[in-house]
Amino acid sequence: MITPIMLRSFGRSGSTLLMQVLGTSSNVIFDREYPFEKRHLTYLHRVAKVASAEAENGDDWNPDTLFDRNLKRVGPIPYVDTSIVDRSKLRTDYLLRLWNGFSSQVISKAAGSVDPSRPLYYAEKVVHDICEDVNQTLEAKNIFLLRDPRDEFLSIKSFNHKRGFKGFGWQENDSDESYALRLCDMRKTFMRHVSNLKSDHRKIFIKYESFMRDPFRFTDEIGDWLDLSLNYGEVLQARDTVSQHITSEANSIRWKSELSPRLKKIFSDNIGEELNSLGYEV
Repeated sequence: MITPIMLRSFGRSGSTLLMQVLGTSSNVIFDREYPFEKRHLTYLHRVAKVASAEAENGDDWNPDTLFDRNLKRVGPIPYVDTSIVDRSKLRTDYLLRLWNGFSSQVISKAAGSVDPSRPLYYAEKVVHDICEDVNQTLEAKNIFLLRDPRDEFLSIKSFNHKRGFKGFGWQENDSDESYALRLCDMRKTFMRHVSNLKSDHRKIFIKYESFMRDPFRFTDEIGDWLDLSLNYGEVLQARDTVSQHITSEANSIRWKSELSPRLKKIFSDNIGEELNSLGYEV
């Protein structure tokens, strides 16, 4: 069975770069199409979660709809009073078996292109809420990646402007201040979690800024952690293929010069303690 690598990060925090780094080994499998966001593991978790939920039958899903041979969407087991299975255990049981089947397919397709003497992985920019179930069920590897939310904010704003539409939860009626407040709220729990994280064989924490100061060393460290050979030089050679993703120099710290005093205060008032605990200047 393939070991999942869950890249746990946020948009404009370096996740695309880390996927490129992981992709320099053929033993890390994922769809190598920019921006590397085909989420097979998340999909399988959603299937397992829906199938094992309590029955909520309606006009479009009930026991009778099972007779529809052209059915394209399904819901939970439609029998409210079934007693032959334990619904509380089905989600992780389904996930394990779905992952086994997925792994078999991936291994078969990858035969001849991977090194059978090294570990084999599947990497994904995961949706955060699936991580607890996946870790409980599949012995996954977890890469926690954080970028200073002030620079993340500026990168989101630049990228939204570059693409011509708002993304990353930036709503039409948001001002810079309202979005900054919401971003602080969204990042606080994650920052508190990683500030106490101890790296081990299943978890590693990387600050984007630290990685960019010495990318070759950190690439080697990630490779050692995975027992694989990774090559940051290949990432540099492919830089032009993801040029549309870049909004600033990779090692730049923008917030000091580009954030207004009002925005700096919003970040310091709301996540100053978390920034300080992680070694960021406040």
